Amino acid sequence: MNRIKKVISWRIVSILITIIIMLIFTGNVREATGLTFFLHVALTIANYVFETVWDRFYTDQEKK
Repeated sequence: MNRIKKVISWRIVSILITIIIMLIFTGNVREATGLTFFLHVALTIANYVFETVWDRFYTDQEKK
């Protein structure tokens, strides 16, 4: 349960950091929010794909 809390806490912190940085660069709350949302959805999908490939690669290596 602590791992889930840690992951959720980090995700919140990283989203806040990203939105602040995007707001500084764009100067527009709506644009910063949209870019942040898009970026974090893309990164979450990329992380899932990476974890899946990683698990398959290392599971196959352990069987050999």
